[in-house]
Amino acid sequence: MKKTFFSKIFTGYLIVILSLTGLILFASLRLIRTQTINTLSIQMVNYNHVLAQGFAPLIKNHDYTQLDRLTKKYRAETTTRITVIDTTGKVVADSEKDPKQMNNHLYRPEIRTALSGEVGSDIRFSGTVDSEMLYVATPLIQNGQTTAIIRSSIYLSDVRTMIVGFKQRLLRIMLACVFLALAISYLLAKNTIRPIRLLVKASRKITGGDFDQKVHWAKNDEFKELAESFNHMTSEIQRLFDDISLRHNEIKTIISSIQSGLTALDASGKVTFFNDSFSEIAHGQPIDGRFYWEIIREPAFIDFVKKTTESRIGSSAEIEIDGRPFLCSSTFIDVNSEIILLFSDISEMKALQKLKKDFIVNVSHELRTPLTAIKGFVETLQDETDEEKRRYIDIISRHTDRLIAIVNDLLNLAEIEDRPVLQIEKVDLQALVKDTIHLFEKKIAEKGLNIEDDISEQARMLDADPFRLQQVFINLIDNAVKYTDKGVIAISAQKVGREIRIEIRDTGIGIAREHLPRLFERFYVADKSRSRQLGGTGLGLSIARHIVLLHNGRIHAESVPGVGTTFIVELPE
Repeated sequence: MKKTFFSKIFTGYLIVILSLTGLILFASLRLIRTQTINTLSIQMVNYNHVLAQGFAPLIKNHDYTQLDRLTKKYRAETTTRITVIDTTGKVVADSEKDPKQMNNHLYRPEIRTALSGEVGSDIRFSGTVDSEMLYVATPLIQNGQTTAIIRSSIYLSDVRTMIVGFKQRLLRIMLACVFLALAISYLLAKNTIRPIRLLVKASRKITGGDFDQKVHWAKNDEFKELAESFNHMTSEIQRLFDDISLRHNEIKTIISSIQSGLTALDASGKVTFFNDSFSEIAHGQPIDGRFYWEIIREPAFIDFVKKTTESRIGSSAEIEIDGRPFLCSSTFIDVNSEIILLFSDISEMKALQKLKKDFIVNVSHELRTPLTAIKGFVETLQDETDEEKRRYIDIISRHTDRLIAIVNDLLNLAEIEDRPVLQIEKVDLQALVKDTIHLFEKKIAEKGLNIEDDISEQARMLDADPFRLQQVFINLIDNAVKYTDKGVIAISAQKVGREIRIEIRDTGIGIAREHLPRLFERFYVADKSRSRQLGGTGLGLSIARHIVLLHNGRIHAESVPGVGTTFIVELPE
């Protein structure tokens, strides 16, 4: 059950009022009882002193019979019980009982106090009269000595009756005060809750979109400040809402105008947002609120989204949807575990790539035959011409060899870009490196270079295509030999996590920092004059990069001019 703010305030007032009323009533009754008993005690002390004047001669003469008659006579005239006790505790006279049948009173608290010369009092239950009583005892002193104890006592039932009557009158007064306090509390609570109700009413209207609501409070108190702050807040909310609406419309317009398909998936995989281009990809079928695998049923796309969800890292991949190639990019949002997907139609780009590749392949094939013929005739001329003409023939031969190398590399690169099926098997990296180094022994010896290999036992075996992987090593070691005139070429491999990290380091001329980002582009050469002189094609690093990517690996270079270059290849084990 909902508990309102008014009921909380009023209940608080009610608890305070009832608590204070009960406390006052309890304290008042205790105070009245204590005060009444104290007053009665004083009166009884005075009464004992009056009795002592009449009892003194009889006590002095030990006329206890006459003393007993006198006490019973006084009892008939008052409601106070009178008892006379000698210094040994023996009752010698009593207004209600036969003294001879009464117990010794020496150890009664009020008697012992009186025997010490002071007024003694006590409240206890009396077995003699079967009732709770107030006892007050005073010593009777004659010739400087206590000769007897005069004790008067009254029934507390009489005091209780008097207090009950007073309590009833006090209770009626307290109830009247309680009802008056509750009435005032009700008005105070209602007055306190009124501005809050105004705020609640205005807040509900604001929730409904009515930002023109204002709360007015005439009294100059804290609620007036609250009302002014509320009004200022509604104005700011209106301004921010207008600004957000404007920006939302702008973003919606921009997203709708994007030619690429765009969609957002929540943590469960349901589509929460999409643009018109994505709707076209989905052929206009219902999208909002459906799971992504219900809209696009391509297994490659489903696996791509699952990979992003599990890794929580964005990625990109080429995916074919209904026969059309798309570059699909994903972004994972950590805050709410959403995934943003972007679909870029690369049909035209793929067509251009195919056209370019076909052109390169066709031209390369067409060039290979005449180049082979030229190479054959040049070799014939080299054998038959004199020394002076042979110099020109050698230049023709060198450039013919370079053209043939370019044609072969172009055909090789075109084959790799077709993403051939790799022949994956267990490869002994130590043996593969040694076989590759053996191919360059003559060139290394001619330059006087030292070559070192350090393949750790943990990194020795990996899953790869041995032929393609050796192509990578051939291109990288060939580069190291070409551009290193003295020093060392070091090849090392270490296991790092679940990857094999291969490094090919040389002490050659190095590469300037500005060339490193473009180093793996086809035909890109950092030192063109030296490359032509050494017969480089500008395709070796591009081929190496494509082979590494086919193995789901990474390759990059680090270099310091004049110090050397290190090529780093990272492959899954």
